[in-house]
Amino acid sequence: MFKKFKIAVIVLLFMLISIPALGQTYILEGSILISGRSGLVQQVDQVTVGQNYRIGARLQINEKVYYYSKIGINTGIGLDIEAGLGVVSLDTITYVPTLSPSSGLSIAGGDSNSRTLYVNIPVSQENEFQYGTLVLIDSSNSSKSWSTTIASNDTNITGQDTVLMRLEDDLPVAVLSSDALIIFPNPYRNVAPSADSSFSSIIGVCNFFNGHGGSLTDYEGYYTWIQTWGPCAIKLDPRHLTGGANREREVYNFGGGLFAGSDSLGTAGLAGATGSYHDSTIFTQPRQIVGTFLARNREGEDFDNNSLIMLQISP
Repeated sequence: MFKKFKIAVIVLLFMLISIPALGQTYILEGSILISGRSGLVQQVDQVTVGQNYRIGARLQINEKVYYYSKIGINTGIGLDIEAGLGVVSLDTITYVPTLSPSSGLSIAGGDSNSRTLYVNIPVSQENEFQYGTLVLIDSSNSSKSWSTTIASNDTNITGQDTVLMRLEDDLPVAVLSSDALIIFPNPYRNVAPSADSSFSSIIGVCNFFNGHGGSLTDYEGYYTWIQTWGPCAIKLDPRHLTGGANREREVYNFGGGLFAGSDSLGTAGLAGATGSYHDSTIFTQPRQIVGTFLARNREGEDFDNNSLIMLQISP
């Protein structure tokens, strides 16, 4: 009897240990466990008109990581976005001037140990800068810098270029009119397919299908998950060279596209470019390694079809 009981316990323990391996673990916001796909309001391959999670929310499904993003508006790229394409952030840094005296507000709001700050921005939507980063350059202390995350921001105060920002950390000093403020926006609130730009970094890869009913949809202003880590099927840029030149194991961002690395040089500009280190130095295209191949076509074959890579942007 004891032997049978012992065998039963061993079998039960094996079953319990095996469950995580056979199933999938879903973690939202880094700490909230959800029960698989049934616990997601929006699947990773869906795009929606309405916002279901905060911009920049993190989702981990086993070894794959996703960030919740908003597709850019008025970018002219809504029809082009689809699964397998890398995307970049269209937002730019904002240098914030001091408040004008006519505002009637101290630039502080911003006393030492305060978490609120009034800044001068002509036009601002509610929470436009939420989860972005604010940098303070302290003019009274040899221009020492300090940074924090922006928890939220209001719309402009009526009739003024003044916006109230709430910070996630206490200000270390009182903010003076001579200080400088720099705002780095949330990179996931305005994404688009890779721009043909020397300095645009790819921040993730799209997952949704664009072509239901046989026609493309303009998804400008929609919301979706973009993958930033883990096994990922990407679409290589059609401008890369074909054949045996593509011998490197890395995948690069080159001129805004995803390229198989090469040991040979492309031609000037982007025509025939291959995304290798050599190309980046000669054609002033700073390279970004996006990931490494897990499964790819053999040397000497073209790269028109999707390739499986280990995406390595943001874990």
